[in-house]
Amino acid sequence: MQRLNATMEPTTESDARDAETGRFEQKHDKTKFLETLRALEGMAGTQEVADEAAAPYTTTYDYLRELEAEGEVARRKVANANLWEVADS
Repeated sequence: MQRLNATMEPTTESDARDAETGRFEQKHDKTKFLETLRALEGMAGTQEVADEAAAPYTTTYDYLRELEAEGEVARRKVANANLWEVADS
């Protein structure tokens, strides 16, 4: 049986919900974004990280902000953009 979303269209993989809680399943985790930033030579803008991680810009920004709060990455404003850098160990 095919599942339908609220608009009565077939669900896609991105619509996957946890059967127990009904919440959407998480497709990304912050480790992915930290590793992506490291792969980009340790420094990149939000869009570059998003493109490389194949994630939406807002998701990428939110995870990078979380990593910043934990001291894993640092952020600098350059003109109208955020430049992210892996924090010194």
